[in-house]
Amino acid sequence: DKFTSQLRDLSKKKREDTLKFHIKFNLAHKKLQNRLSQMESFRLQHEQLQMVINRVLKLAQQAKKSGATTSSTTETVDEQLLDEDELLAVKEVRLAYDNVKVVDCLDLSN
Repeated sequence: DKFTSQLRDLSKKKREDTLKFHIKFNLAHKKLQNRLSQMESFRLQHEQLQMVINRVLKLAQQAKKSGATTSSTTETVDEQLLDEDELLAVKEVRLAYDNVKVVDCLDLSN
């Protein structure tokens, strides 16, 4: 009876020790993984923003042309038909992405 109680206590201690080990376990690459997921998220959001701006400006171009046909499958915008504000918006989106291109994704220093 005493032997079984000692075995039970020993197994409890062993389980607690393994739980403590798992709690202290920390992945060394977690910061890098978070950084890469943030950069991927930014790039996807940038692509979505660029597509939305191109669609809106394409609709504005079609309204200006009033009757000229353009294919709705292409996502490029003819910059010659844009006014200054629209051209500035397109350039700012490109500039923001160009600034992110030079960022080293493996650099984890702040």
